[in-house]
Amino acid sequence: MTEFFSLPVLIFEQSWDATLLIIALFCTLGLIGKRLHPAWRFGIWLLIIIPLFLHISIPSSWSIFNLIPSGHKLIDFVMLPAVGGIISLPVLFTTVWVSGCVLMTVIFGRQVWACRQWIKHAHSVKNKHALAIFKKCRLRMNVKLQLRVMESPLVSGPFLIGIIRPILLLPRGMAQTASENQLRTVFLHELAHLKRRDVWSSWVMSVLLVVHWFNPFLWAAIRRMNADREEACDVMALETLNPTERLAYGHALIDIAEHFLSPRKTPGLVGIAETKELMTGRIEIIQKVGTWKWHWKALATVLAFFIALMIMTDAVAVVKTQCTKSLCIPCHSSQCFTP
Repeated sequence: MTEFFSLPVLIFEQSWDATLLIIALFCTLGLIGKRLHPAWRFGIWLLIIIPLFLHISIPSSWSIFNLIPSGHKLIDFVMLPAVGGIISLPVLFTTVWVSGCVLMTVIFGRQVWACRQWIKHAHSVKNKHALAIFKKCRLRMNVKLQLRVMESPLVSGPFLIGIIRPILLLPRGMAQTASENQLRTVFLHELAHLKRRDVWSSWVMSVLLVVHWFNPFLWAAIRRMNADREEACDVMALETLNPTERLAYGHALIDIAEHFLSPRKTPGLVGIAETKELMTGRIEIIQKVGTWKWHWKALATVLAFFIALMIMTDAVAVVKTQCTKSLCIPCHSSQCFTP
């Protein structure tokens, strides 16, 4: 039972370690992030998964926790017994944490159920012109994985959903009414999501939010990760286009943002209009395709390594020894003392 009550406290400590890492990454990417390929920025953000899923206890002299006095861990305080019949802190921490996890699970569960309803009322796209454009886009992106293209009357924007049997879901009538440029933009972008396995990472981030729902820094980091993910998909799609087509891709992004709504934040769902409020940055990235330098990538890698070394390791245990008067031999050493 004691181990059960100590679980949320350990979760809080892991979240605290991740918070330090998130702050450090925000500062680092704030300085050099614009000089990095979006896919590389997204990859650096994936570092936060490690302290949130794993409890690392490797001592290192580089650890930032060497600056914190020992014996001041949260679990040492929370696991104190209750005083005067008042509810104990372990029970309080566990109750609050479990309640939040249950609430987040219910919210995400309702969203997943809604997605199943969207698919249930969907039907395969029959428009030959749209399917021909999709086939050309698959060849451009070199995607061999089977992907169904469907329309649903219950959705207001295009997105990719599904891990085992992925589906590209379009609003009803989009295949008939959208221009060739808009369809090509949607297809290339969603195929980039499929190629990058972004549905998988979306599920991982959702699980992290269920467990660490109380951490606002994690919510901010995932929001930034989603923006970098969308830019990475834009770049992957733009790299298959010529300069004229890239300009048309940007115009299509604006049209899609104006006429289609982004879906709700749902586990395992990724869409082209998901970060509509960050559309300006996505348009600006069109001009940067092919301009990223390798030395900025190398610098970011080195900085990320040292940040991880400082934050994802534990302090080195300091063992103090003292000699007794009966055994002490005068050595005139500054490290030798007698009680």
